[in-house]
Amino acid sequence: MAQSGFLPVFPLSLVAFPGEKLNLHIFEPRYKEMLRDVIQGEGTFGLPPFLDDRVGDWGTEMHVVSVEKTYEDGKMDIRTEGVGVFRILELLKDVPDKAYSGAVVDRIALDTTVQVKESSALFGYWRQLQDLLNIEKPRYERPSDLRAFEIAHFVGLNMKQEYELLSYPKESARQQYLIAHLKEVLPILQETERARLKARLNGQFQQLDAPDF
Repeated sequence: MAQSGFLPVFPLSLVAFPGEKLNLHIFEPRYKEMLRDVIQGEGTFGLPPFLDDRVGDWGTEMHVVSVEKTYEDGKMDIRTEGVGVFRILELLKDVPDKAYSGAVVDRIALDTTVQVKESSALFGYWRQLQDLLNIEKPRYERPSDLRAFEIAHFVGLNMKQEYELLSYPKESARQQYLIAHLKEVLPILQETERARLKARLNGQFQQLDAPDF
């Protein structure tokens, strides 16, 4: 069940996912004020992507893990972590007595249940991509351990695709989305890698087996 509430919002031209750790340098006066309020109140803030010249309806609720540095002019280096997904019901550009904006949001309950068929297929495609592009992390031993949000930044999605993925409340739907994407891009990447290896061999002495005819 969704839970409604107010969040101060910090629109950025990126998509963050629940569980993701994000380091931010806070320098604009309105956001310095916002983060001071959030930290003092031990609250959270919303990070909706700024996409196609507008604030997106979907976003990620962020918790401030730590303040790494506070500068004399009030700028801050902070560590944050995504703790949930929300949908904006009403964007409030003017919050009383505040320089920053806010929003009335529905906090979305995420379904993390995995299906054997989807998780096994995604696990296989993810392993292929890791081997092809030498991606070290995240690495999973079992398909049931893999979650879509954890690998979404590594599979070549553009920002619009990442935003679309954020809007899916069910893990099975998120995994199906990534499976469809990887089925499309893996053959292209494999062909590109073959072409790269072929180009590297040009000009070298090669030992080739002649066909028997």
